[in-house]
Amino acid sequence: MMMMVVAIFCVHLGPINREMRNLISSLKNHNEQLKVEVQRYKRRLREAGTEITKVLKCQIAKLAAELLYCCTIAFNIIHTVRSVYTCRIYMITV
Repeated sequence: MMMMVVAIFCVHLGPINREMRNLISSLKNHNEQLKVEVQRYKRRLREAGTEITKVLKCQIAKLAAELLYCCTIAFNIIHTVRSVYTCRIYMITV
């Protein structure tokens, strides 16, 4: 009786083993595809970070140029006002 049970059990192992090998192979393939996809997203993330840095540097440079221009105008206005004020004081005192 024991031999018969062992024989029946061994007969069914073939299809189960084949199915398990197919399942393992399928999971390995899927795992490799996911790894490739992760690498692609990492590369895209690095590229996006580089692009953001470039854009921010460009915007900072533009804002710095605008600030310098505004400061120059403000300095010229202050200098003109001081000159006019000094001339008036000079005219009054003479």
